[in-house]
Order: sequence, then C-alpha cells, then structure tokens
Amino acid sequence: MPSHNPYAPPQSTTPTTLAQSIPEPSSRNIVLGWEKLRIIYNLVLLFPGLAILFSINEVISSIISISLVFGILANLCYFFGPITELYTCALTHHAELPKLRMILFCVGLGGSLLLFLLIYLGITS
Repeated sequence: MPSHNPYAPPQSTTPTTLAQSIPEPSSRNIVLGWEKLRIIYNLVLLFPGLAILFSINEVISSIISISLVFGILANLCYFFGPITELYTCALTHHAELPKLRMILFCVGLGGSLLLFLLIYLGITS
C-alpha cells in the first residue's frame, strides 16, 4: 500500500513548459503535401497556358519569353499557399490543417485560371 506523504511538494500533472504543450507544426508534411499539389497545379495551368500561347501572333522567342515569365510568376504565387498554412499552423498551434490546404489550393488554382481566362479574352478580343 503506497503511503502518502502530506509534506511532499505537489506533483504537477500539467506539462512543465508551455512549449511542450504546443504541437510542433509538421513542416515536412506541410511542404511535401504542397509539393504534391504543385504537380497538379502546373498540369492544370499548362492547358490554358498553351491556349494563350497558340493565340499569340508573335515570333517564337517572344512566346518562349512570355511562357517563362508566366511559369515563374505562377509558381511564385503558388508559395502563398504553403506559407499561409505554415504560419496558420504555427499561430494556431496545430500540427497540420489539411482542410485549409485544400481550400487555399482551390482558391489559388481558381484565381490562376481566372487570370488566364482574362488574359486569353484580352488577347482574342
């Protein structure tokens, strides 16, 4: 039978530090999740991008330059998704937010497709 010492200091059942109670964001999982989505993002944007390129009546060097600029800008804008998720996880003390990831991805992809549509309509008008 365990004896209870009334003079012993109280034992804490709570974590000893605040840092131990906060789950670390799984940065690796967040980044890997977004990199898998990047493949889908680039494949989806490839087709409207090709439609725009074939509608431009420019020399081939201009078409290549425009393609590179659009590709680089699209992928730079893509970084807003993982950065937003990383900061949100860190500030809300969640390890991962897969629903937020899909919402950000769909909104970003939709915005990119809308931009491509507006460019295409501006070129063909």
